[in-house]
Amino acid sequence: MKAAIYTRVSTADQNPELQLRELQEYAARQGWTITETYRDIISGAKASRPGLNRLMQDATARKFEILLVWKLDRFGRSRVDCLNNIQALERCRVRFIAVTQNLDTAPGSAAHAPARQTASSHPPPICVDAAC
Repeated sequence: MKAAIYTRVSTADQNPELQLRELQEYAARQGWTITETYRDIISGAKASRPGLNRLMQDATARKFEILLVWKLDRFGRSRVDCLNNIQALERCRVRFIAVTQNLDTAPGSAAHAPARQTASSHPPPICVDAAC
């Protein structure tokens, strides 16, 4: 399977290598091929992030089947932003995995089940950080 990696750090002083190494190791254990690595060095609060924007375009073009991120707060600037981006990936048939949080949107995965529940059933939050 073709996988892509997305890493983000907020400042140039921070090192994304920890994220990258863990995501590469995860993909290797699964036997997946990493086709692209998208990187942003920018505050998560920014609406436009060049790496994420390119990633979403490539997802639409089906350049990969799985997206690996280290943690949700590296992916979205808010809970709503995370969910909107994950839903956009699902429309492109791209599986989303937040490796350190055991979140996987693959149908049938334990982490996917809460997303299928109705709002009235009060599913547990998939993002607990204020910034998501």
